[in-house]
Amino acid sequence: MKLDVLLEKYKDRMHMFDRRYEKNGDEYADKFLRSLMMLLSEDGSSGFPFPRLKRKRIVGYLEVLGLCDKDGIKQELSSDMLEELDDLSLTYITSCLSSKTYGSTFFGMIPMQDEGIARRIAQDINIITLRVPRMFDLTDVAEPLRKSMINTYKSRIENGVYLWEKFKTVEY
Repeated sequence: MKLDVLLEKYKDRMHMFDRRYEKNGDEYADKFLRSLMMLLSEDGSSGFPFPRLKRKRIVGYLEVLGLCDKDGIKQELSSDMLEELDDLSLTYITSCLSSKTYGSTFFGMIPMQDEGIARRIAQDINIITLRVPRMFDLTDVAEPLRKSMINTYKSRIENGVYLWEKFKTVEY
């Protein structure tokens, strides 16, 4: 490969790194993962009664993920951005599977069965990519994230295809 091509790829990766991570002291915080978790917290049970402010927050989280602009208009995603969404999905699902707190009930004292964890992850995917965006007609904006999370779920969870079919419509 020519040096120019390598330099351009390096610049693209550094741009994506800067977009996803922010320096916080000596560490880096994952802005994408933070946005994903904030979307999960917007499931309707939060007590903020101001719909315009809630819409603005949700659009802001989707914008950080590169899915839309500040007005909620869907953006075309580059292959690098799609790869980054795949990595985000993998990071989220892997952390859920390896977390003792996530995979337990009753304040972490009773571990859940693997199928219970898979069900909970499926619920989270539906909240993040369907329920919350649906509140403000943004499901088409969240669709690339949904596809990425479902594909990762199916490939990384044991019997993922079967379990997704079983849990994809689970009420939350």
